[in-house]
Amino acid sequence: MQSLTEKSTILIIEDNPLNVKIVVEHLKSDYINIIIAANGEKGINLAKTVIPDLILLDIGLPDIDGFEVIKSLKSDTNTATIPVIFLTAQTGSEIIAKCFESGASDYLAKPFNSVELVKRVVNNLQMRNYQKLIIQDKENLERLNIEKNEFLGIAAHDLKNPIFGIQMLAKLIRDINDLSSEERIEFSNDIITSCDRMIGIITKLLDLNAIESGKIKINLQQYNIKLNILEIIKSYKVKAEQKKITLNFENNSDSEVYTDLFALMQILENLISNAIKFTESDKNVYLKLFDKDDKLLISIRDEGLGMNENDMKNLFKKFSKLSARPTGGEHSTGLGLSIVKKYIDEVGGTIEVKSKVNEGSEFIISFPKSGNNPE
Repeated sequence: MQSLTEKSTILIIEDNPLNVKIVVEHLKSDYINIIIAANGEKGINLAKTVIPDLILLDIGLPDIDGFEVIKSLKSDTNTATIPVIFLTAQTGSEIIAKCFESGASDYLAKPFNSVELVKRVVNNLQMRNYQKLIIQDKENLERLNIEKNEFLGIAAHDLKNPIFGIQMLAKLIRDINDLSSEERIEFSNDIITSCDRMIGIITKLLDLNAIESGKIKINLQQYNIKLNILEIIKSYKVKAEQKKITLNFENNSDSEVYTDLFALMQILENLISNAIKFTESDKNVYLKLFDKDDKLLISIRDEGLGMNENDMKNLFKKFSKLSARPTGGEHSTGLGLSIVKKYIDEVGGTIEVKSKVNEGSEFIISFPKSGNNPE
């Protein structure tokens, strides 16, 4: 069994204890787990419960014959692709033809030749592994195709409105000769806002694609992030003040952390932006740094709309939209938190979320304080 590289499960459906003993003895290996059923009904139930990688099936069973067993297995989508090797004392071209017509992948006559048994089992297990890889690749391609369509749908839908807005404003600027300077400035600012929105959408889509395709290289180093945190707070203070939200900061740490600085900044920018986006006027957003054991923890807590159970389940999925909507008419792509989760996974951090509807949400991210900490 040296040619096997993955652990496989074989189901033997055979009523003769001596034959079972011989087969088990020949197939004994660290890479093979063997389960046994003494009749057809038990074999069918085991196959549907365990989903083995290969079935060795006797034709002459005490309750139903092997052909009835394989018919039942092939009619069930969960067991239809499991390769089956018929083991039987019956010989002749007709019985062999019937075995293959029933859906068996191989046939082996009793008494068994140990070398032939092992070789046929190994070949079928290898084919099963190739089959699994093909199925996995097919599922991945289907998933990627769905994501591509979602990607294009999001881009088309979310970019359409700002483009139309820019087009309309540009026509007004072109066609109205007596625009006041105030109107011209207002229209220009609206165009800039629309462009910023489109850039934000495109940036998030490209960021997510870059992470998933491995184009963003993670560089873990030791940093003191106190100044970086203050810069982020400063950059979001205007946006918070526009919604009459107070952005609070509390630092109970030496601010030392072992991480990728770019990734950490992206994580914090997304979380702080979301906290402001989903918080109503005259409320607070809190950013807090503190140490716990050998970790630096960063808490971003808001007094916003909070999330329900369904939101929490889908929180980090791509393109997921929360039941709560931004409180100031801001735009949401449904990508920010999926980007956060991917960056956190890349740098070896953790994230914890606490939330209640109408009571706000808290995101607590954790990173090693030094590179000497065990993962």
